[in-house]
Amino acid sequence: MKAQKNAWSEVRKKFRKLAFEALPTRFAHPMVRKTLNLRVPKAESRLSFEIVSNLDDLRAALTLVQKNFEREGYATPTASGLRLTPYHLEPETLVIVAKDGEQIVATTSIIPRGKSRLPLEASFELDGLFSKYGKAVEISALAVDPDYSGQFGQVLYNLMKSVYHCNIELVGAELEVIGVNPKM
Repeated sequence: MKAQKNAWSEVRKKFRKLAFEALPTRFAHPMVRKTLNLRVPKAESRLSFEIVSNLDDLRAALTLVQKNFEREGYATPTASGLRLTPYHLEPETLVIVAKDGEQIVATTSIIPRGKSRLPLEASFELDGLFSKYGKAVEISALAVDPDYSGQFGQVLYNLMKSVYHCNIELVGAELEVIGVNPKM
């Protein structure tokens, strides 16, 4: 049953992509916005959004990232089962999670540019941006549990909203950069 659901989901994604590519932007963008549920989770929802504050939550978040990256073909399996980068070892890096009760269902990391360069700087020349703006961060290691990814954007939107507030209120970032795989 789950395989059939996943196959149907892939067909719908491809159809939407083709439809939106064929439509003029002035029609496609409003249609995309109408499909999103950009509301705060309902009072009865068990979703919460927070900065990781313990090792168990960090391990669960990095495991979710690794599983998603493997499924999408971005990473090969690791012995630890974790998607741990040198940036996750930096004390300034923040890992934000969405939880349904105690289960971590989505995560992303905020990597401030400091002594070390941002991961994207290995592939792109960004110094011009940094001279124009002040403090910069990279949004990295984004993953949503497949069982929660089809909720019309509610989990992802609120996770990104939490990231935005952390960047403004805690980090003081003036510039956010994020890399997206070209196939997405």
